[in-house]
Amino acid sequence: MRLNFYRTLLILSSAVFLMPQNSVASSAAMTFSDHAILIDAGSADVLAPGALSLEADTRYNKATGYGWVSGPKRQPLLRENLARSRNNLTIDSISAQKLKFRINLAPGDWQVTFWMESGMEHQNSALFLINGKARNLNWHAFEAPAEPKVNLGPSYRLYIGNVTVGKKGLVLEWRGKADLIRLNGLQFHPRPAKIKKLQKIKNTSVQTALRLKEAGRFDSIVSLEAIMADLNDPSDTYAAYWRHQLSVLAKAEEYFEGMRGWEWARKKTGLSMFGRYNQAIMLIDGLLADADDNHPLYERALYQRGRLLYWRDREGHGSNYDGVAP
Repeated sequence: MRLNFYRTLLILSSAVFLMPQNSVASSAAMTFSDHAILIDAGSADVLAPGALSLEADTRYNKATGYGWVSGPKRQPLLRENLARSRNNLTIDSISAQKLKFRINLAPGDWQVTFWMESGMEHQNSALFLINGKARNLNWHAFEAPAEPKVNLGPSYRLYIGNVTVGKKGLVLEWRGKADLIRLNGLQFHPRPAKIKKLQKIKNTSVQTALRLKEAGRFDSIVSLEAIMADLNDPSDTYAAYWRHQLSVLAKAEEYFEGMRGWEWARKKTGLSMFGRYNQAIMLIDGLLADADDNHPLYERALYQRGRLLYWRDREGHGSNYDGVAP
């Protein structure tokens, strides 16, 4: 009896020791609390660094704290032909006409991000709901070219929005209309108001806020990459929250200002100039989806989006080609 008691005690102690730092486990459920959570939808063989795997058969249960409530029955879509412009998170996806996902987030204010294929549509028709309420995605409606689309587009859409989570956790839904939903991944960040309650804000965070405000001016020459380099502490939730958003705008500006119409850029990304413009627009759409002029990067992002749409039309002479580079 005594031997069995000590064996049980050892097993329970090991389980507590191995528990992820960003989660709280109990006999009832796993709850994700005060750190960013990245979830990669697709094959577990192609997993983004540090991400949790979300395969077609990953059903929600209390022990893991996340998973599908309903939806996927198809095998993951792997787009190896786009490897030059994608990473492990966006290279594959889970698809269905409707998807419903649940995660046990601790009550409080959170930022929700998801990536999904632009698919066969120029103008998105899908609905996105948070806890049963539809959200306005605010994605640009691209004008369809004369020829109908016969292949999946090379770009992916992005959404970043804010939500207040209650005691029952978070349920996300996607409902496809004219096309399937092809979800690449999800990310959840505690918002700064919540972060302040969980940890002491360092002086460096105050300095970062000032730098963000300066970087967000439409005529700013402040390097986004330089700020990101200073926000590389994975244990700092404030840094992770802003690094994520900076990376989105930095990638969009790279596609637009850093690559333009150069041949080397086509070879590097596998995307035409218009394909790169479209991807940059979709990234900025995501950053601006739930933002207003209180967001420090709002002015710069809005300005760059306007420039992209202007030059896309001028350089394409009204054309809306968005295919993979020949």
